[in-house]
Amino acid sequence: MGNREIEMRKAIIGVDPKTKVCDLIGTDTPENRSEAEKMGLIIVPSTIEKAREWGFKVVDDVFDLVPILGGAEAMPEQADATRKELETDKKRLDWLADPNNHIGNVQLPVECVQKNLHSLRAAIDCAMGLEPNELLCGDAATKEKT
Repeated sequence: MGNREIEMRKAIIGVDPKTKVCDLIGTDTPENRSEAEKMGLIIVPSTIEKAREWGFKVVDDVFDLVPILGGAEAMPEQADATRKELETDKKRLDWLADPNNHIGNVQLPVECVQKNLHSLRAAIDCAMGLEPNELLCGDAATKEKT
């Protein structure tokens, strides 16, 4: 198989981190990667054949996609890079979510924090689900309504 054929078989799957749905399937091109990033999707390397099997399905754990899709075997360096990127993001969020962390902070709508004092992740999920005009209190709501 020639280099061009191998390149055409490389694909990406864009997984929505909130819904866990495989929302974007495409060849692994800079344009498709950029589109997935703009959409806020987690990018998982794969092959075209395997990616087609996962279109618009829900995946419980993004790490599970890599071996199932053949990404780890077909493109180990990309699979490893994806895993490292996700692990780094998890470390960042864990650091921010640590109640003993007195250095970093996150600004979220007050109502989301009040409803989710038990979990920063839950507060972030709440904020991600809001539309800008849904802010209920504080200066932001006043500015939003004017």
